[in-house]
Amino acid sequence: MGLGAILGPAAMIVLQEAPPARCRTCRAPVPGMLVTCRWCGNDVRFRVPSDLTTESAPTPEVPTSVPASMAPPRIDSASPSARKWIIASGIYVVGNSMLTVGSRYNIQLDGSSLRVLGPVELNPATVALERALIGLDATGHDGSLVVNETRNGQARFILIFMSTKGGSSESVAAKIVQAARTAEAIKP
Repeated sequence: MGLGAILGPAAMIVLQEAPPARCRTCRAPVPGMLVTCRWCGNDVRFRVPSDLTTESAPTPEVPTSVPASMAPPRIDSASPSARKWIIASGIYVVGNSMLTVGSRYNIQLDGSSLRVLGPVELNPATVALERALIGLDATGHDGSLVVNETRNGQARFILIFMSTKGGSSESVAAKIVQAARTAEAIKP
């Protein structure tokens, strides 16, 4: 009985100070007892005391860029390969493809195709998925990107990414929709 009185409060302190299962900024999984998120670099130990309001709560430093090892490569738009560029990267959440859930992938427009490259942490140049742009639609909202294809009123393909980098999820979706419209207009 005396041991429980000692270990009980100690266990509560450990549980209270343990990092979350997901990063509060990018919502990426945080394995083990990491101090910083491997995706966005934020301190996963940051906690706002419950007695503080949102007006007086300190704001953690949020990096404005992706770590260099995960940043999409930049391609000069004047180059001959300007039709082939990585428009964003995002963490794959769910869909009907064989991508690894929780991994970051680069999203590339390549002529008349949408390519998903990665996982970034293993090989950012590997083509994990390639899909024709014709018939694709995309929607972005609050950092999440949904890419889908519907034919004859039935969903045939869907990918959902979160924590998109390389632009807002809305602007990334707009680039995909514009590329799909262009591919549709020039198809033979």
